[in-house]
Amino acid sequence: MTRDDDDGWDHDRQSLIEVIGEPKCKSCGVPLVDHIGIQGTCAENSQLRKERDELVELNTALLHTINRVDAEGKAAKVERDEARRMWCEVEAVGNRLSVDDMYRRARTEAKRREWDCYKEEKP
Repeated sequence: MTRDDDDGWDHDRQSLIEVIGEPKCKSCGVPLVDHIGIQGTCAENSQLRKERDELVELNTALLHTINRVDAEGKAAKVERDEARRMWCEVEAVGNRLSVDDMYRRARTEAKRREWDCYKEEKP
């Protein structure tokens, strides 16, 4: 029988399955009569899918780590800038200046040290 003769093919297929059982691909479990491709290719595809899934999971974990470290870095920079401003202001207060002169002197000191802790207060 040929595949072109659908009635005969299905009947022969069913008879064969009843006699020997339905052999399946060891990699994917698809019945061999319905299997597309070679068993080795199926096993390789299964391995590649597994590796892909592991890499996607690793990538997701790395992105979460990058985002966390980035947020921590931004928080540390804010804290650093605040500490630098406080240091500059303490230096200026020691000279018994007026408030305006004190902040001007603090910004000048920060600029001299090449600190950007007053960047949000552009004069």
